[in-house]
Amino acid sequence: MAIIRMCCCCGIRSGSIACAVYSIVIALLGIALFSFSWAGIHNTENTLYEIQAELPGLFGNLDIDSYIVALTVDYVLADITLSFVFITSIFVIVGINQDNKQLLIPFIVAKSVGFVWYLYAIAVSLYSVISIGYEYGGVAIVAELIALFPFFITDIVCVLCVLSQYQEYRDGRGRISDACRVNERQTTVVIEQQQLPSGTGAFAYQHMQGDLPPAYSNPTVQVKTVPGAI
Repeated sequence: MAIIRMCCCCGIRSGSIACAVYSIVIALLGIALFSFSWAGIHNTENTLYEIQAELPGLFGNLDIDSYIVALTVDYVLADITLSFVFITSIFVIVGINQDNKQLLIPFIVAKSVGFVWYLYAIAVSLYSVISIGYEYGGVAIVAELIALFPFFITDIVCVLCVLSQYQEYRDGRGRISDACRVNERQTTVVIEQQQLPSGTGAFAYQHMQGDLPPAYSNPTVQVKTVPGAI
């Protein structure tokens, strides 16, 4: 049974495609951002050394070399993870259109690796707080958490949506043929009959003249329900 039934205000099939498109956009933006940061890591290192020389003790016990290494690993891990997410998001779109559940698995794995990166990025921020002190580093960790939280929650939703679609495939549901299947409905047929006494010539004459008593003027309505299709 699927974990969730609705995603992005629609079914999990359409929701999975929406999650894949979202992931592609975010992955491309993230790769560009972290690649730019990685390319300027040496400038960041030089800037930190210059500030430390002008304001001794500002960074507390921060080991700049170790911090730069941690940032470098952060940027590299982010680029690798986002590249993996970008590729597997395309797999999801293809897998949904071809009803191939196996193509959904790499996306779930990629997003799970992304959660590991989230934890590492927070750990780097915590390291800066411990080394520099809360007065200066506290702002960094709060900004980091605020920036990552919406993406973290959205990634959880994406994983649950695609995982639910995978479970639908596994259980023999959620395919294009299932979505387009015509549902049966019941068609109501109304049959009207007039109840007339038999064997009475005068009654037949009155029927022709329209002088039937009220008891015989109303038709009998029979309602019969038969199966039909839309």
